[in-house]
Amino acid sequence: MTLPIGPTDEQLNVELRAAAILTNELRQQLEVATRQIAALYIGLAGSLSQPLPPTVRRRFADAAGQIIAQVAVDIRLPLWQMVLQALDLGQQSATPFVQQVPARLRSYSQYTYDQLVAGLQQLERPPQTVHQWVVALAAAAQARIDAQLLSAQSAGQVGAPPADFAEVLARIIAPAEQALTGLERDVRWATNAGFNMGVREVADLAGVSRMWIAERDACLHCLALSGEIAGPGQPYNANLTFYIGTNGLFKPLPVYPIGPLWGPPRHPNCRCFQRPAPVLAGYPVQPWESGPYTPAQALKREARRSVLRGVSGSDSLPARLRATDALLAVGAGLPVSVERRARRAVRRGAYR
Repeated sequence: MTLPIGPTDEQLNVELRAAAILTNELRQQLEVATRQIAALYIGLAGSLSQPLPPTVRRRFADAAGQIIAQVAVDIRLPLWQMVLQALDLGQQSATPFVQQVPARLRSYSQYTYDQLVAGLQQLERPPQTVHQWVVALAAAAQARIDAQLLSAQSAGQVGAPPADFAEVLARIIAPAEQALTGLERDVRWATNAGFNMGVREVADLAGVSRMWIAERDACLHCLALSGEIAGPGQPYNANLTFYIGTNGLFKPLPVYPIGPLWGPPRHPNCRCFQRPAPVLAGYPVQPWESGPYTPAQALKREARRSVLRGVSGSDSLPARLRATDALLAVGAGLPVSVERRARRAVRRGAYR
C-alpha cells in the first residue's frame, strides 16, 4: 500500500534536539543538587552505605529540601522557539504533498508552489491556534515541573525523615528527576504538535483536507482516528476511540492541553502524523485486491484488523480484549478467518 511517508529524520532530529536543549539546564541543576545531597549525607553518616544517626535525620531532611528548593527553570520561552522551528519544518514537509493533490479535490483555486510559499509567508506568525495551544502546553509543563520539584523538596518533611541513602534516593532525588522525565516528554510532544500544525497550515491555505495516519503500533485511541479526514479549517473528531472502559462504554481521551483536536500527537509518545489528503483518489491497496480503495478506507480497514489481532501498542490485555469484543459486536467488515480468530482470542482471554 502506497501512503505518504511517516515522520522524517529531520522531524525526529528536531524533537531530539529540542528535548536535549530544553532539559539540559534542569539536568545540570539536578546533578549538582544530587552531588550536594550526597556530600551532605556522607558528612553526617560517614558514607553512603551507613544509615543516618537518628539525631541528625530531621536536620538532613530539612537541608536536602533546601538544596532541592534551589533548582528552578523556566522553559516557556525556549519551548515556544522550538515549536516555531517545528512549525516551519511541518510547512516545508507538507507543501510538496499539496502539489500532488489534483485541482478537482481542492476547495480553493489551485496553488503553484511559489504561490503557496508566498501565502505561508503572509500568515499570522504565530497562528492564533498555535499560539493558544503552546501557551497552554508551556503553562502546564511549567506547572508540572514546579509541582514535582516542590514534592521532592517537601518529601523529607512528611512523616519520618529518611533513615538511609536508599530512602533518600526514593523519596527526594527520584521525584525531582521525574520533573526531568516529564519535561522531556512535554518538549517532544510540543515539537511534534508544532510540526503537525505546520502541515495543517499548508493544507488549510491550499483548501486541502488532512488525513490522520496512525503509527505502526498505535494505541486504541489512535487506531480509531487512523484514516480520518479533517476538511480545510476543521478539527478531527476527538470522541473517536476503540477503547472500552470497564463499564462497557467508549472512553475517549481528553484533548491535551486544550481543544479542539487539530492533529497528532494524541497523547505522550504518540508517533502518529497527518498529511494533506487526496480523499477521493482510489487505487488497489494490495496486489490481490481488484476494487479501488482510498487511502483513508485502507487505513481504517487495517486499523480494525489491528484491533481484532490485539496489536494496539501499550494498551493492556484486558483493554485490547474489550475492544476486540466490541468491534466484533458491531461488525468489523473483515475476512471471516480474521474475525473467527478474534472470537477465539476473546473466549481464551489471550491472542496467542
